[in-house]
Amino acid sequence: MRTYGSPPYRIAVLHDGPGAAGSAAGLARGIATFASVLEPFQCADSIRGQITELRDQLVTHAAPPLVIAGWSWGAMLACLFATEHPPMVAKLILVAVPPFDEENAARITPERLRRLSESERRSVAALPLLEVARLFERIDSFDAVPHDPDEIHADATIHDRVWGEAAELRRSGDLLRIAAAITCPVTIFHGDSDPHPLDGARLVASTIRNAKLVTLERCGHTPWIERHARDPFFRALRAETESAL
Repeated sequence: MRTYGSPPYRIAVLHDGPGAAGSAAGLARGIATFASVLEPFQCADSIRGQITELRDQLVTHAAPPLVIAGWSWGAMLACLFATEHPPMVAKLILVAVPPFDEENAARITPERLRRLSESERRSVAALPLLEVARLFERIDSFDAVPHDPDEIHADATIHDRVWGEAAELRRSGDLLRIAAAITCPVTIFHGDSDPHPLDGARLVASTIRNAKLVTLERCGHTPWIERHARDPFFRALRAETESAL
C-alpha cells in the first residue's frame, strides 16, 4: 500500500483492475492535498479474498469508519465491501463506476473499438495487461493533460480470476441487488465522455438508497488527468468527503 499524509487515515482509495494495483495513485494524490489518504493494494485472486484483504488493511492501518473512494473496478469492490462491513464505511465515493447491468456493459467494447485506430484494433488482444491499461487510458480520456504514468503493479492472473467472478455477479443481476442493500451515503462521479455509459451510472445511482450522481463535463474515465474536469472534480470531491468526516 501507499500512504499520503499522516495518520489517522480516514479516507481510502481503491484502484482499478482487478489486478492493477497503483492505478489510483493520481486520485490519492489529489485527495491528499486536503486529507490524509490510504491507498491499499488488492492482491487476492478472488472477490471474497479481496474483501477480506481490504478489511484487514483498513482495520490495521486506518481509522474506520472511513470514506472509501473506489475508481472503476475499485468502485465495484467498494460497494461489495460496504454491504458486508457497513460499520466500517462512513460514505462511498464511486468514480467512473462500471455498469452493474449487462445492457450497458455491452456498450463499452464497441465504443472503445470505435476510438482505436485500425492497427490498434488488430493488436489490442495480444497486448500485455499493463500496455492495454495504458492504451485504454488514452482512448478513455476526453482531453488529458500531459502526465507521467503511475507505477502500476499489473497482474493478469488476478484480473482474470476476479473479473470472472464479477462478470458472473453482473450477469446474474446480483450486482444490482447488492447495490440496493448499501445503507451509507453514496456519491457517484462520472464523466460524460467515459466509454462506460453514463446510463449505467444512472442505473447504479437510482438503485442505491441515499445516492447522488455528479456528471463531469468534458471528462472521460480518469477525472484527475482531464484538463477541463480535474479542478471541478476535486473541489466537489473535497466537499463530499469533508461532509462525511
